[in-house]
Amino acid sequence: MTTRLFRTLRRPAMFEVHGARLHGTVHAPANRADRRDPGVLILNSDDGCRLGPHRLWVRLAERVSDLGFPCLRFDYRGCGDSEGPEGPPPADVGLEDAMAANAYLLESMCLRTTVLVGICYGAEIALLANQSLDSVIGVVACSTGRYITHYRQGGAFAHTDAYLAGYKSKLLSWNAWRKFVHGQVNTRLIASGFWRTLRPQDRRRDQEGAAAVRARMRHQTRRVPRLFIYGQADPLTSKYMPDHEQEALRQGVDHRFHVIRDADHNYSSVVWSQELIDEAAAFVQHLCDRKKTQQRASV
Repeated sequence: MTTRLFRTLRRPAMFEVHGARLHGTVHAPANRADRRDPGVLILNSDDGCRLGPHRLWVRLAERVSDLGFPCLRFDYRGCGDSEGPEGPPPADVGLEDAMAANAYLLESMCLRTTVLVGICYGAEIALLANQSLDSVIGVVACSTGRYITHYRQGGAFAHTDAYLAGYKSKLLSWNAWRKFVHGQVNTRLIASGFWRTLRPQDRRRDQEGAAAVRARMRHQTRRVPRLFIYGQADPLTSKYMPDHEQEALRQGVDHRFHVIRDADHNYSSVVWSQELIDEAAAFVQHLCDRKKTQQRASV
């Protein structure tokens, strides 16, 4: 049971990036005096909106704001309610949007520090954005791969390719065919995924965006604490969790991994998503307490 420490409010947010208006939602204690560092910036996957999978981000935002930490969840350009070319944002677009959203959260809530929380593509953007943002004191990376930093074709389409590969593997599944017969398969979504991978101009733009991000981040290594959260049943867990652990050890980064038993990529069970929310909120509180301890020690 979550203890509500403060009366909170929810209000619309809007900021611009290269002339495009991005829309979001801020959750925060109603009384300014009750707001405390760090703020929490939520970064969604490249094909979703600020609600998150199964309203995950709404619930997380409510949880951390109840504890006194202002939170912003927003839509990238071309996603959800935000303006811009429709479709998955290339890595450079997602990074620019995240940095603008971070600045908006700091200014509008009068904060000094932030924690970035992301899932899949958004988790990679969080890990990259923290390299350029001095305000960031921690990152929560959920279900994160290595699409932007390792794959030649870049983030969004590498993710799409992996997504479609998962559907191909389901062709041998009796349960998948049963759902198809009963009309429980979203064929429109699957078809749109295939279509995106076939458009050379979109794939080329995504490659360029990923290359620009890799070049920009090549020599930057900010070492803030990281919490990695994975679902046990997510194929990315066994494939990419060891990579992130080796990188964190090589860089000397304070890090921790939390694997949610039986959970899938999007934490679709209420129990799984609640465990993610509990872990993320506890991490934010830990960073807050750690910052206070460091400030007292420096006096």
